[in-house]
Amino acid sequence: IYYQYIILRTCPFMLFSQAKDRFVLISADGPHNNVLKIKPPMCFAKEDADHLCSVLDETLREVEEC
Repeated sequence: IYYQYIILRTCPFMLFSQAKDRFVLISADGPHNNVLKIKPPMCFAKEDADHLCSVLDETLREVEEC
């Protein structure tokens, strides 16, 4: 979790932009903007959860390299 906190402090907009390109809407929240706020559609199936997890995994790995 601390690992993700560092990423969100250094490259949050890159993370949000890359996730949005993959049709996942997220933003930062919390007093330090270190909480991911996920904005799912009203209908959220298992396939959507799988897609969300894979997009987060891909984008966090890409942002880690920045």
